[in-house]
Amino acid sequence: MVPEDFGTMTHWYSRTPEDFLAKKKPEFIPLANKGANYHVPNSQVWNIRDDKWVDEYWKMTKTAVETYGQGAPKPQLLHTIGLGERMCYKDRKKNFDMKILALDKFLAKAHTDYPDAKVLIAGWDFYSTWKSEEVQALLPRLDPTRDIIWDYEGDVTPLGHKNNFTNWGLVGKFPYTFSMFLAYENALDARANYPLIEARQKVAQDDPFCKGYILWPESSHTDTLGLRFFTANAWAAKPVPYSDVLDEFCASRYGANAERMKAAWKAALPASWLRGWGSNYARYMVGLGFDAGAAPGTIKKWSGPVKEAEAVFGMLADAPWEDEFVRRDAIDIARMVLDRVIALRTMELCRDIAAWRKGGMTASVQQQDIVARAEKIAALCDKMADLLALHTDYSIWESYQRLDAVEKIQNPEFSKTLFENASCPYCRSHQYELARHWYTPHVRKMAERLAKAVAAGDRKAAFSDGAEEERLALKAKPLESLKPTLPRTAENFRKVLREVEALKD
Repeated sequence: MVPEDFGTMTHWYSRTPEDFLAKKKPEFIPLANKGANYHVPNSQVWNIRDDKWVDEYWKMTKTAVETYGQGAPKPQLLHTIGLGERMCYKDRKKNFDMKILALDKFLAKAHTDYPDAKVLIAGWDFYSTWKSEEVQALLPRLDPTRDIIWDYEGDVTPLGHKNNFTNWGLVGKFPYTFSMFLAYENALDARANYPLIEARQKVAQDDPFCKGYILWPESSHTDTLGLRFFTANAWAAKPVPYSDVLDEFCASRYGANAERMKAAWKAALPASWLRGWGSNYARYMVGLGFDAGAAPGTIKKWSGPVKEAEAVFGMLADAPWEDEFVRRDAIDIARMVLDRVIALRTMELCRDIAAWRKGGMTASVQQQDIVARAEKIAALCDKMADLLALHTDYSIWESYQRLDAVEKIQNPEFSKTLFENASCPYCRSHQYELARHWYTPHVRKMAERLAKAVAAGDRKAAFSDGAEEERLALKAKPLESLKPTLPRTAENFRKVLREVEALKD
């Protein structure tokens, strides 16, 4: 089913047309969000305190529903995110009142004009800008015969707070859905947090008010085992543990190689869910750099699972390359574990660089140690690029070719658009062209600058500037010139994993 979106449709992916702004000159509601994302006119919310602007929004909704909507002119399903991520005031009470006002006005329109349609109210905004007690206060204003809380973030990592569907007053009381979010665009590897998902799934499993099991993946290449787990549980009468799903997954996918691959998955999984919905090793390599914060608790939490997961490099080195599924998943598991290894080594290095900057590291051998470790991180990044070169899934250029094969690309600038989309902060991940030509050279530059700073005793030196200029320089090059060239052979796969094994400690 295709829900028709309604309400303040001025999110980052649904901007107000410039000609509408020029002709109508809408007023805007206040905005207290930091940053510039919502401050440009075409991303601001029109002044819905005035019914004139509510009516203007609703004209767009009716046009979309009755022209394109499923079930038009009487849709079966609608969707709203309310004010979607926006904080209108620093004062929480005033902000809550504005959120309620928006939902009240738009839900009244939906219920009046489309009385037979169910309305999905996106839980996304509840996680990002509401508190649990505020969601609880909203529920009595809703209609349980028509409204459903569409929560697609049931696996949100609990970052020291309890703001999730289990604390909203929904369970056993108001219609809602349960979900797996399964990654942002920059989180394209195995990371489904099964212990968390299974604990929360128990809450929803036998609740008659839970109306569905939802999956929201943001990419085509994502957590393969997570997809199988979702499929198994969405249609099950009782919870199916991920360990049982893994058994079936390996037996059906790998055949004679099932036990080898299952052992690798088991070793790797605790490291996989160390990360939540977002981030990957590029966050350090071309983002935070060697001056990133390094919480001791995070390093401690990561150390054991990463150490255990490192065994997969040896376990997979001799995996049968000729089996398509084994080949694809062996690379997938290896690059996920390598991502965690690089991230952990970088966190440890950042911790020690911070100590060096404060003068807490004076012995030359200790100072040379941080230089050697930085160089080893650069070498590991180089091996990541080698690993990604071994499969077509990770190449931007080969994605371009596949698109062109479906329908000839006519825009001569499209390759630059594709590169821009892949390399933007929201999406940069394990793309070969970025790993080889941007992440690795940049971390090498940081390592060289660190070495010079240590030699000169310059504890205030900068290490990681210039990343954006490097990205733009790459974007200006022909995309084909950045494509993978390493032959995709079993010998090269074994060679890369053996080299990673030698570097990982």
